[in-house]
Amino acid sequence: MAEIVATSLLRFISDKLASKAIAEFAMQTGIDKELRKLERTLSTIQDVLEDAEARQVKEKALRSWLSELKELAYDADDVLDDFAFKAAKLKKANMKEKVRNLLSFPKNIAFQRKIALRVKEINERLDEIAEVRSKFHLKEGVVRSVKLERSITREETGSFIKESEVYGREVDKEKIVEFLMNTSVGDDIGVIGIVGLGGLGKTTLAGLVYNDERVCGHFQKRMWVCVSEEFEIKRLVRLIIESSTGSEFSPMNLDAMQRSLINQLQEKRFLLVLDDVWSESHEKWDSLRALLTVGAKGSKVIVTTRNEHVASIMGTISPYWLSNLSLDDCWLLFERRAFGNEVDRNPDFVVIGKEIVKKCGGVPLAAKALGGLLRFKRSESEWLAIKDNELWKLASDENYEVLPALKLSYDHLSSCLKQCFAYCSIFPKDFSINTNTLVKLWGDEGFLEPSDGLMHWEQIGLQCVDELQARSLFQASKIGEVRVVKMHDLVHDLAQSVAGNECSIVDAVTRRYPSQNSRYASFICNQEPPSPTLQLLCDAKKLRTLYLDYRRNVDKETEQSVQEVLHVISSDINLLRALHLKGYPLKALPQTFKKLRHLRYLDLSSTPLEIFPPCISTLLNLQTLSLWNSEIKSIPDSIGDLHNLCTLNISHCVNLTSLPSSIGRLNCLRELDCSRTKINSLPESVCTLSNLHTLGLEQCFSIHELPQNLSDMKSLVNLNIIGCINLTCMPINLRKLKQLRTLPIFIPGGKNNCTLTELGSLKLEGKLQLKNLQNVRSVEEAKCAQLSEKHNIKTLKLSWVCDSYITSVQAHDEHDKDGNEDELAIATVVKILLAEDVLQSLQPSKSLEELKIEGYVGRAFPSWMNLSLSNLVRLTLTCCACEKIPTLGLLPRLQVLNLVELPLIEHLGSDFYGGANAFSSLQELELNCLENLEE
Repeated sequence: MAEIVATSLLRFISDKLASKAIAEFAMQTGIDKELRKLERTLSTIQDVLEDAEARQVKEKALRSWLSELKELAYDADDVLDDFAFKAAKLKKANMKEKVRNLLSFPKNIAFQRKIALRVKEINERLDEIAEVRSKFHLKEGVVRSVKLERSITREETGSFIKESEVYGREVDKEKIVEFLMNTSVGDDIGVIGIVGLGGLGKTTLAGLVYNDERVCGHFQKRMWVCVSEEFEIKRLVRLIIESSTGSEFSPMNLDAMQRSLINQLQEKRFLLVLDDVWSESHEKWDSLRALLTVGAKGSKVIVTTRNEHVASIMGTISPYWLSNLSLDDCWLLFERRAFGNEVDRNPDFVVIGKEIVKKCGGVPLAAKALGGLLRFKRSESEWLAIKDNELWKLASDENYEVLPALKLSYDHLSSCLKQCFAYCSIFPKDFSINTNTLVKLWGDEGFLEPSDGLMHWEQIGLQCVDELQARSLFQASKIGEVRVVKMHDLVHDLAQSVAGNECSIVDAVTRRYPSQNSRYASFICNQEPPSPTLQLLCDAKKLRTLYLDYRRNVDKETEQSVQEVLHVISSDINLLRALHLKGYPLKALPQTFKKLRHLRYLDLSSTPLEIFPPCISTLLNLQTLSLWNSEIKSIPDSIGDLHNLCTLNISHCVNLTSLPSSIGRLNCLRELDCSRTKINSLPESVCTLSNLHTLGLEQCFSIHELPQNLSDMKSLVNLNIIGCINLTCMPINLRKLKQLRTLPIFIPGGKNNCTLTELGSLKLEGKLQLKNLQNVRSVEEAKCAQLSEKHNIKTLKLSWVCDSYITSVQAHDEHDKDGNEDELAIATVVKILLAEDVLQSLQPSKSLEELKIEGYVGRAFPSWMNLSLSNLVRLTLTCCACEKIPTLGLLPRLQVLNLVELPLIEHLGSDFYGGANAFSSLQELELNCLENLEE
């Protein structure tokens, strides 16, 4: 059943009404009173909205009221967008003093009348909706603490499990049992959290373990409590006592109950299962845990939950993520339910059944539910109907328990997360969703709640992704370095169910078309779109997101089809906020794109677009523009007109060689990615971007210098210059960038004569390479870098130029050959001694995980390399003039050791190994070009 979530949209509209730009323009156009009235009425409705959303499950009239309210909110947002667009056009003209004169033009007078009538109509409709509100007796304020209204409540669970009806959990069972039987994990009570999607079998696994003969013999007491939604201490204490004694416990005051529980557990080794935990309260768990510590050493607790956060809060070891069942095990479950003990099975049903099992996605509950649903269906058409239909359409069948079970996870989400989750139903099943793209779509649609200015909405969006993943609604992975998420097929069914007609997938092949009321849709282009599909797309005039998934091979007939689709989009769906055209074979945008004045997100990445479309510069509401991997050759000055632009991605545009100086007018810009382009310099105006958070220049091989006034960019957090191999110097005063966290390369010396002291106060994270260390003038300068205090630097590379290394090795050879001290150049000796002192002073933090030293001219390595790098996993020493390798064998976590081109090394003796148990974690060892190594 579709649910109406309007909180995020109404909050988004209220934020717009409160904006300074809207308020000023409203005064000038004379509609400020109407807008203030709109703001007040919305505020009173927002006060009761959360209660309305929670109760809509059981009150159809309330759901209808919410639907009408949300429809009005969409219309109000459109009106305010038009209003803001007009204000932006006047601002663009830079005629602030002449606004009143401009508004006196006939076309602007007509606009004022039209907008005034639209706002008045909105207010009248809202008044009617607000009047009806009183009939529902809605409560004001936050009601998250009140028990949520639900379409289904999960039944209480027990510990009895019939093991013969469980398949595929043998390995999981053994791993949990191994943890329970281990008594050498300390004196504290051991807690393991079993985490997974609803219906995956967490309770079943806990029951298998609970009833295992080894477990029964190991623990003096075993207790099972179904916690469910209310983690209420008094209730839980009573239930634990009742499970322990096997008899009903009469309620009494909490203190007496606590003493009774302590008497039950005192000095006894016990196992407690807390099944189906939802609460994330540290305090409540601490209160219960304190009572459990009276048990004997080796006592254990098993927690089952859908939420990783719960398992992390309560667990003493990492959460145990329960995986999906194999296809074969799912079939065994389905087979038992669908066929029972039948010997003669219809072979056609078996074939169809195995296809149905694939839809279960390894979830036992789905296999059992679908098998049970088909148990008494004996016609092939009934079986085929289940195979060919979307499972979410079965939600109305009272015997299909999968979606109601999964929906408990949805019910526990905030309104913001509910909207974000439902939105994801526009993506096809098994679709890998780029998290950065998803967050920008959420943000540009206005779903994300602000956090009192402490975090930008993109950070909030990433937290939402993490939250949905922790609650088992997202499955995370990586494609290369790109983080992506997927939804399990059954979770996707849940998303479609709660989204209803608001979200659609347009696919001519499977004949899925958008509803006229659809607001968000994806369009799968795997063949030339037939006219009926285009017509239905034309009719979806309310669309706010269109995510085009292009899967066709480009041919000669493609161009006409492309232009036809673009014309439909720009002419008929002009309320769009987000348009994703990645990979679409377009070479130009029609001028009708100017009509998309509401557009905030435009993705033209991986398109053959060569010329920047002029119409883009008229999209004044645009916040995200991606031209990633396109054929674009230049960016026009008009880019500076997009004063709301927050993200500009031009990375991998290999034909791009420069940026216009007008880029400095993009005052809202937070992210500028120019990585892997042929840009040879950035305009100095980029330093005026006071809100810029991320500047990407990765592998920009043509860049030799960064803008001189880079230190003016006070908001800069990430300066990605990895792979800028021709960079020769750093801009001055980098120490002023107090927010800077990512600076992968620093080069002392050079044109600006920068020193390592610039790094001292910076709280850097991730990777850091210090190049050209031969330019460091003193030990004091190296110490000022304060590398030992930079605990978030995980990868460090220290390098001297190869010329210094070669000179040092040659000097050593000449000295050995002639035996003449006077022939060793004084300058070389000074360089060697300084390098040794500098490296000693560049001691990193103990948290360092990877270290590479290259071109080092010193004869000995510093003492800190022997034992202080306790977390080091990878070490590379290459092109170094050292005569002795430090004691590396005692580094406890070292897994990879590369020793390359160390011509003065002759022995790797006992000093290198450090004694018995050397290199206990080593997995990979490379000895390469050690030409003088004898042993």
